[in-house]
Amino acid sequence: MSNLNIRKLSASLGVAPSTVSRVLGGKARQYRISESTEQRVLAKARELGFRPNYFAHSLNTGRTHTVGLIFANTIDDFLGSIMEGTEAELRGTEYQMVVATCENDPALERLAMERMCHRQVDGIILYPSAMPVGRRYPTGHLRQMAEMCLPCVVIGRKVGDGVDHVLFDDEVAGKLAAERFLAAGCREFGLVTLPIECSANRGRVQGCVEALRRHGVPDGAIVTVGADTPFEPGDVARLVDIDALFGVNTHVALECAQFLSRLRPLVGLRIEAFGASPVYGKLDAHVRLQPMPAREMGRTATRLLLERIDDPKRPRRILRLPWP
Repeated sequence: MSNLNIRKLSASLGVAPSTVSRVLGGKARQYRISESTEQRVLAKARELGFRPNYFAHSLNTGRTHTVGLIFANTIDDFLGSIMEGTEAELRGTEYQMVVATCENDPALERLAMERMCHRQVDGIILYPSAMPVGRRYPTGHLRQMAEMCLPCVVIGRKVGDGVDHVLFDDEVAGKLAAERFLAAGCREFGLVTLPIECSANRGRVQGCVEALRRHGVPDGAIVTVGADTPFEPGDVARLVDIDALFGVNTHVALECAQFLSRLRPLVGLRIEAFGASPVYGKLDAHVRLQPMPAREMGRTATRLLLERIDDPKRPRRILRLPWP
């Protein structure tokens, strides 16, 4: 919006031009402008048909007011909820988001980052690729962004030390699942995971196993499958005697239960897993699927990113979200 238009709008409202500029720039909260004044300015701007000139504004501020979301894989319910949280947090600001997915390929992840940098996004929220067991996540592009002073917040999986992170408190989630198993009288435990380098999966399994051991459960009563090679139906034979099944996500837990149902009745089996429920046939087991607070992850990561954009020198932070 030109200075002339700002002065015209401020005169019609009887407020300072700087107040109009700050409201239309999405900075009402930052400058503690009252909500009533903010709404008056926005309503009058709509009434008079004013539209901000974002190109001119970006030249003045050095910002494009665009944030990038880069997701390792195709958008599902989990990532969709993260996007909803980001959109909700950006409402009332000048910021818009652009999204890229990367087929769980770090090379495509790097390419998406480079393209967003070329388009001068003000910051990036990254859900990083999960690497196969034994292969470390390549952090070169994260270091490159740090050298360029481009703010980045990593979500869901811990990778590297030079960027902000928003994670779930996965070890606590595993611990609580173990305690529920024990409270229900379970004695034989099966843990199903995935052969990927993923801090979330590792944390959930570690939290569960450590809690079981603290309560005196012997290692012989804890069977883990899927850690080194992809989970296969043949692995189920090792789980025939369990009365508790713990899955790092809903899909692997319920798939394992389906195979297990062909070998034994599931009556009395307790299942704990994380994430939205896929469509499966009815199981006779007691199933508890823990929803992940993905929307809150999106909101928290967005707040952290905007804080980093406004203050690039603030200390790096790792925020762990509690489970609902």
